[in-house]
Amino acid sequence: MLVIPVSTLALGIWQVFRWRWKLGLIAEMRRTTLADPVPLPRKIEKLEYRKVQVKGEFDYSNQVLIGPRALVSSEDRTSGRQMSRGVFSSGSTRNGYHIITPFKVEGNGETILVNRGWVESRNFSKYNHVQGSTEIVGIVRKTEQRSPFITKSRPGENLLHFRQDQR
Repeated sequence: MLVIPVSTLALGIWQVFRWRWKLGLIAEMRRTTLADPVPLPRKIEKLEYRKVQVKGEFDYSNQVLIGPRALVSSEDRTSGRQMSRGVFSSGSTRNGYHIITPFKVEGNGETILVNRGWVESRNFSKYNHVQGSTEIVGIVRKTEQRSPFITKSRPGENLLHFRQDQR
């Protein structure tokens, strides 16, 4: 008879520790993302979610798309109404792609990939191109691991299904 109360107490204590750990992660994420941008260093392994500042030019000839991806928003911007999200959603969803553009860093000759944002499928031609040298501030993100349920990206095409290392 003591097994149920003892196990429930143990699970409750575990949840409190887990909650405190999550609060620590949220505080760390907030501190990291709100910090002032730093110049892009050579090694970025420990800069996940850190703001970096870099100057250079976009290379639109090698631009790729990641998707299709639904717009992640709690309301439809065109009508202002709440939208439900999910597998069995009855609301209309807006599909599009993340536009990933290579960015040639000024000074060291390296090229980084920049997620320029989400755009609706029918609005690709309206997406603005920045000409010449520009300075950008972005957040460092690492490569994603492909989920077993996501289609493999095919090399040579300008369409990817997840963030991946192109080496």
